[in-house]
Amino acid sequence: MVDHALLEKARKGFRECLRLARERDVSGVSCLFSQTEEERVAYEAGKLKEASTGQTVEYRLTLVAGGKRVSVSGNRPDKITDTFQAGVSLLATGSAAHFSDYPSPSGIVRPRRHAERTARLDQAGLISACEAMLSPLSGHGPELCLSAGGLRKDSVSLLLT
Repeated sequence: MVDHALLEKARKGFRECLRLARERDVSGVSCLFSQTEEERVAYEAGKLKEASTGQTVEYRLTLVAGGKRVSVSGNRPDKITDTFQAGVSLLATGSAAHFSDYPSPSGIVRPRRHAERTARLDQAGLISACEAMLSPLSGHGPELCLSAGGLRKDSVSLLLT
């Protein structure tokens, strides 16, 4: 499961960015954080060929001021305010902004996008599921090249403007 401590660090950093934006006449700020954790398994020709785990963490800040827009990004939530400062220093050379601020926030909608059983799957569970799919088919002859795969991905995103 995704480590929510990083999400909280990002949330804290983003709030500080919004506070700093008001101090530095930055008229618009968009802060996007994304974190993904993934477990992947793959069987090929009846044998386990891949069992991997991966994690990504990234954030992007887009700043608007004085008719200019700049985007900066990073992957260490503890450095968000440093990244914001870098963005402020780059604003003079930014792209033309055809707006001055982002829309006001609206209500948060949290749709259910997973089954609890799937969320609890670990790598061993994915391997077992692939074996269960391939086992009944393997008795039909050695000339069959059987493949199966499984993926459990857990992600969280946060957008502040």
